[in-house]
Amino acid sequence: MHKKRRSTFWVVSTHVLTTGLAIPAIAALATAAMIWYGDVRDSSSDLSIRAACAVVAYVTGTYYSLSYLRGAAEHEQWTACTRPAIICFAFLAVIGFAWNVTQLQDRNAFSIGVLTICYSLIIVAFGWITAIGFAQLSHEITQTGDMQKSHGTGEPTVTWAARFPRLLGGCVGLAAGAAIGLGIAIYFDRGGWAPQNGWHTRLVTAVVVGGIGALLGLISGPARR
Repeated sequence: MHKKRRSTFWVVSTHVLTTGLAIPAIAALATAAMIWYGDVRDSSSDLSIRAACAVVAYVTGTYYSLSYLRGAAEHEQWTACTRPAIICFAFLAVIGFAWNVTQLQDRNAFSIGVLTICYSLIIVAFGWITAIGFAQLSHEITQTGDMQKSHGTGEPTVTWAARFPRLLGGCVGLAAGAAIGLGIAIYFDRGGWAPQNGWHTRLVTAVVVGGIGALLGLISGPARR
């Protein structure tokens, strides 16, 4: 991917809109589909699915956005983008929190409190991951000394070999999480291969736990150099 020198506004808006709007919007549709397909009527299950999907979407979106920026943009001072990105993301996260509250099946102090803690952790995680990511990008520029020199080499900053361990970890985490989630659902409903309420709830549980496993696999990969 050909890199272009970008302004602070472009970097911040791209990072925030990708992480705080585009990816979460897709996740919200997936969450609604899982709840509808699984015919989830239990308020605790509804809350768990929404909280888990929100965490997976925002954290995965943050890593995806940083990966995109690494390959598509050049900036003279990446660390200058950190604070405005966190502030703008927090604003979008509050909107996402409010929307999720309106979608809860049972709005009470406990469910709202859980979502509040969940979104607070999301904002902290975004700030931490973004600060580390922008610091790494700034360090790479310092090492090269001249951004135009790295342009002339034609070598990508991040190779597929560097990305592969994280991708592999995500796939393994997805498969392991889905298997564990399915096993937990089968154990608790004790319906064998013909559950009374069908396979919908089991599949929803497998997808949620699999998504968490994929997230853990992605973030536990080796650090990029």
